[in-house]
Amino acid sequence: MSLEFRHVVLSRLYGLAWRLARPVLRRNKRLADGWSRRLVPTDWARPADLWIQAASGGEAYLASELVSALPALPDGAVRRILLTTWTRQGLEVLQGMKARLRESRPDLALEVTLFPLDSPAGMYRAVCQVNPSAVVLLETELWPGLLFACVRRHVPVAIVNGRITSKSLGGYRLLDRLAPGFWQAVAPALVTATTPDDTARFARLFGMPEDDPRLHTVHNIKFDRAARDAEAACGTINPQTVQLAHLLPDAAAHPVILLASVREEEEAILGPVVQKLAQQKPEATVVIAPRHMHRAGNWVQRLEQAGLTPARRSCLSEKQPAAPGQIIVWDTFGELNALYALAGRVFVGGSMAPLGGQNMLEPLAHGRVPLTGPYTDNFNWAMDDTDLPGLVQAKLALRCGDAAHLTQALLDDPAGGVAPEDIRRQFLAWLEARRGGTKRCSELVEILLTKEFQ
Repeated sequence: MSLEFRHVVLSRLYGLAWRLARPVLRRNKRLADGWSRRLVPTDWARPADLWIQAASGGEAYLASELVSALPALPDGAVRRILLTTWTRQGLEVLQGMKARLRESRPDLALEVTLFPLDSPAGMYRAVCQVNPSAVVLLETELWPGLLFACVRRHVPVAIVNGRITSKSLGGYRLLDRLAPGFWQAVAPALVTATTPDDTARFARLFGMPEDDPRLHTVHNIKFDRAARDAEAACGTINPQTVQLAHLLPDAAAHPVILLASVREEEEAILGPVVQKLAQQKPEATVVIAPRHMHRAGNWVQRLEQAGLTPARRSCLSEKQPAAPGQIIVWDTFGELNALYALAGRVFVGGSMAPLGGQNMLEPLAHGRVPLTGPYTDNFNWAMDDTDLPGLVQAKLALRCGDAAHLTQALLDDPAGGVAPEDIRRQFLAWLEARRGGTKRCSELVEILLTKEFQ
């Protein structure tokens, strides 16, 4: 059986799986939002020079950094960019970027929409509609349907800020058992990975030698974003932070403890933590910010069943702020950065269950030492850097082994009495040797777009 024939068979089986799964996917709360757009109607997107896919809100911020760093075009020239994402949160971030760049970058024409379901037929329609010169996949967005379509249309693909764990690598390589050589046949024209280990894993997945010129190890774009946020926070007052401060009791008398980006799988673990904080530190304002807004109602129900009386952020106002010592479920997206500036103690979620962890660089930009659970695989490149001292070694983050450890750390002062301004300065010094990834990635994408990449 020829390689091409095996891929055709695999494509048809993959497409059949998507058709069979469609009724189930249609009932998924996150996918049901904008369902018709995910099926690639005839007006799904206009032609674009570059298509960038960002999975959700976090990756959408990376897309914003990458697009902003692209070299400016000569006067009168315009580059058309399509930005897609799976989630409503990602859409909000990308639409905010579009509005922000409208005046500062007249050379960019941005369009934002939802990413399609990855059926081969639908993705082929999508690639034909957009007809891009290149496609950029941020971090680990390896969708076979899209890659099939790009190969058929001779569209080069770039994986930017790439990360892939050993576990994920094993999962992806299952496709090679069904169609040997599949990943090599759809290999990207460019990979910028965030660590040497990630680079080596991408090389194994795509059957590339580790010195392949398509492979590059580049500092994580998140370092540049964190540095910019930390510099912007120095000596400035964010209007959004001021606005949110009016919703909370006086922080001097009622310290704010923030559980940020909490995932569904952690709720049963963190519920008792919140109860103990309420018992042992009743003067504190405990804020729970779910990673996905649709989980806010579950948190309210869980806390009420435990005998607590939480408030929803959406019900607060300057005239009706939170009561002293109250628990708040934050059900409004886009305000987490401002919350980091208001919180005295911060836990970053996705880390008390084996989910890999959420971004712990963001609170550090505001001078807050983040606490995490034991599962930080997605950020070990920052937590336990092997080439340079990681955040844990630099005492700029604290990893807690279990819920009891986390509870005690939140009751104590993880910063050890160091002022936020000093923590921010230490963080900026720690970042200095890790900056420059955004510029390098944008340069490589520009080369790919101008077809100079070999």
